[in-house]
Amino acid sequence: MNPVPESDPVSETYLGKCMFVGDSITVGFADYQFVSMKNICATVGMNIEKINTDKMKTTYGELTALDTLKEAKPANIYIMLGSNGIAWMTNEEMLSLYSDFVDNIKKALPDSDVYILSIPPVTAEREASKKDPIKNEAIDQYNSELLKMADSKGIYYVDINTVLKLSLIHISEPTR
Repeated sequence: MNPVPESDPVSETYLGKCMFVGDSITVGFADYQFVSMKNICATVGMNIEKINTDKMKTTYGELTALDTLKEAKPANIYIMLGSNGIAWMTNEEMLSLYSDFVDNIKKALPDSDVYILSIPPVTAEREASKKDPIKNEAIDQYNSELLKMADSKGIYYVDINTVLKLSLIHISEPTR
């Protein structure tokens, strides 16, 4: 079942039945008009430590992520969390909080399909940063644990990290 294989493109009708949960990367989905803001449950700076407790501005009001999802009742819930936290939290800490969040979603919305999105890679410049460096190796380890969590909970895992890495390789290769 996991990771979810590539599929044909989906329609706006499908996206209208989805809710995307996360941080500034997820906010960008609406900023760049990939999906409507009404389908976004995210805020800049959101992280796995705050997802279960902090409120954010959404179409449904200022609510926690779970309360927003309860209001929206989406058929599909896509979650990307971990980019904010990978530099200072352990995988065990992040996965424990992530697991609690997923369990709460499954309990509140048993008919919704839950998709975990891997977190994306960072650039070579970010890896080499003297201030708060983030290594792609750490991201890969975290994503591997996310895949295991998704499998254990019977939910979906979408590996966008690998696709983005392959895209970056192709972009950076000189043409001959």
